Amino acid sequence: MHLRRVIPSEIRERMKDLPNRCIIHLGGGLPDPALFPVAAFAEACAAIFADPGEARIALPYAPSEGHASLRDWLAEKMGALGAPCRAPNILVTNGSQQALDLMAKLLIDRGDMVMVEMPSFIGALRTFDMYEPHYVGVPTDNAGWAAAAPARFRYAGRISVTPPARR
Repeated sequence: MHLRRVIPSEIRERMKDLPNRCIIHLGGGLPDPALFPVAAFAEACAAIFADPGEARIALPYAPSEGHASLRDWLAEKMGALGAPCRAPNILVTNGSQQALDLMAKLLIDRGDMVMVEMPSFIGALRTFDMYEPHYVGVPTDNAGWAAAAPARFRYAGRISVTPPARR
């Protein structure tokens, strides 16, 4: 990975225009502030800060893999959903971009084929660009990419990017 290949984030550059109302943002990551549960959040914070023991746990940085109690809860929840796992198998990230970057670091080598739906999530593509993959755009229909893709595309490559609407 060479820094000269780093290009500005298209998402971040477009986000700069949001305060000016130049664009209407239809992507994720910017929910309507009117929908934030401000009262519930304030109540939860008050409860945590009222207990010095809880405040000492809540305020410092979490371990890199995430709080143990959260990972335990997630493992239990996954098991209840039919996907049994244990807390050591769970890594809590700070968002989708961090998860995509970690996945790319593990799975993409220069020149690897990465299959992507067309159109695809620009945030994933820009993250993957750092690892210099070869993208293969896969056409879609109402059934999703697997049904529309030629058989030779279905199981090639180590990563596929599919927008959330089709998962």
